[in-house]
Amino acid sequence: MDIYQHRRHNKNLLMVHLIFVTKYRKKIVLGDFRDAVK
Repeated sequence: MDIYQHRRHNKNLLMVHLIFVTKYRKKIVLGDFRDAVK
């Protein structure tokens, strides 16, 4: 039972990480692109 909970926990951490990366990467990439265009 402990192994199942551990895997589930890791899956949730991975999902949160992917949401965080995709949410904030767009702002960072657009910011760098704007600086390059100026």
